[in-house]
Amino acid sequence: MTNENSPAYTDTETMSAPPSRKRGRKAGEIATLHLDESASEAFAAAQENTEAPQPTGVRLADCAQKLQQAYDVWADNMEGEASTRDLSAALHGLRRITSRIEIEMAAMAAPDPDDEPLRPIPAPVHRAARQLM
Repeated sequence: MTNENSPAYTDTETMSAPPSRKRGRKAGEIATLHLDESASEAFAAAQENTEAPQPTGVRLADCAQKLQQAYDVWADNMEGEASTRDLSAALHGLRRITSRIEIEMAAMAAPDPDDEPLRPIPAPVHRAARQLM
């Protein structure tokens, strides 16, 4: 299954150098990138993953639980590189969900632009001094 129409086919001549440095290519000819089977399978799986996102409260509970578990593992063996990496990933996930909560809070607290009249922006001091002269 290595013919040039298969996803596993790799054209070494077109993949070896940037398009500007390739020899033997005719003007206007375009290099083609051939995906291997694992990349095309990953792309197909990503296209099929259309499930609805979880509510923020559920994500927060999951992230907090994962962080607690990762911290317990890390606390038992503080020198382990894998446990440190897992704890860092869990902490990053918690940061992401707290950022989402902050965004939701800001969206709820934002005043309606029609309710509040526009306030004039005062002239800067250096500009106001010029106008008096």
